[in-house]
Amino acid sequence: KINYYDSTFSLHLCYEALIGIEAQYKFYLANHKSNKYSKGLNSSLFTSGTCFGDEGFMEYHTMTDKENGYIFDKEIIKIGVQIVLGDPVFSGRTNLEYVEGLGESLRLQWQNKSFADLTLVTAQAEWAAHKVILASQSSVFSEILTNSTDEHPVNYINVSDAECGEVESMLEFIYSGSVSSTTNLINLVYCAHHFNVTGLKSYCENRLRFGITCDNSLERLILSHDYDLNQLKTSIMAYIVKNKCPTLKGESLETLITYPALLSEIGSFFTEMVHW
Repeated sequence: KINYYDSTFSLHLCYEALIGIEAQYKFYLANHKSNKYSKGLNSSLFTSGTCFGDEGFMEYHTMTDKENGYIFDKEIIKIGVQIVLGDPVFSGRTNLEYVEGLGESLRLQWQNKSFADLTLVTAQAEWAAHKVILASQSSVFSEILTNSTDEHPVNYINVSDAECGEVESMLEFIYSGSVSSTTNLINLVYCAHHFNVTGLKSYCENRLRFGITCDNSLERLILSHDYDLNQLKTSIMAYIVKNKCPTLKGESLETLITYPALLSEIGSFFTEMVHW
């Protein structure tokens, strides 16, 4: 924003975003000789609708001087602004603090079984849960619970081992975003796939990319193929090449032959590695 006065003119920097921010700023002018006129950096807390600047940035006669002034043809002024942004300034808790607090609250709700209104039942155990949480994180649970009515409420959901052999770990992820290091991640992939739990398949994929060995490479390779875990698949194939694993020999090869699309993909990958 530019304002003209009798003997000076002012420059102001205005801010319209909703989140406040601390910023340093400096204005400068350039003339036809490439000389620059500027003032030192100023620091201000910008909030929506605020303007900060210099009421007497330059004397009018300095700006309009014909020899060394800062007005170009057709009364054009070239104004530059240097801005150094600081951290956003929030009122109350930051977004990160809010997310962390919400996550901790959900975890405690699960651990304490507070206000639980649903039970997941397997042949081995039962787990208390909350309908709204499961429905928000799983399209399958959402569809099941949509059919719940006052006359026919859905208060129990039976889960077979074939559908999910890691129910407790699945619930742990839904409520906390992570699972313990002892969890069988391969079984958890089955749970993620069957119940379509938001983010769980990607979480398992990232964990499975660590700890690849020649001994487990075949099992994880087939898993990555069956459940579209492409990053895991690439990591395994690269590991097999680097460590010269016998995954493409003997019984392992006989198993891979039953997966022709995967075997073709492995062949293409190895060919590219050789050419590279």
